[in-house]
Amino acid sequence: MFRFREITVRLCGKVFRTGRVPEPQGNAGAAHAAAIAKAIRVRESQGYETTLRHLHNITQLSQPEALRAAAELERSKMIIIERDLHDVLQSRLELTAEMRQNLDEIAHSDAA
Repeated sequence: MFRFREITVRLCGKVFRTGRVPEPQGNAGAAHAAAIAKAIRVRESQGYETTLRHLHNITQLSQPEALRAAAELERSKMIIIERDLHDVLQSRLELTAEMRQNLDEIAHSDAA
């Protein structure tokens, strides 16, 4: 658990340019956002797309928590949500290039 907190703080440092967890969501919101970003990156690397419908299954978050965290990631310009006009839960999620690079740098530094 401590390791996940450390990775979350490092991710926040890279993305939010701070060493602390952003407000107003606080610790849980940042942890949820980090879990979603990491899950999307893993799925991308395996050749899978991620939709809003997938989030709570792949992150173990409740659907409302996952949707709130995805909305915050989109507002912060860390993911792009390609809206599906017929079924909102089928909207595709994609990391921005900057977020993908940040996650790859963290993974690379952890491997070293």
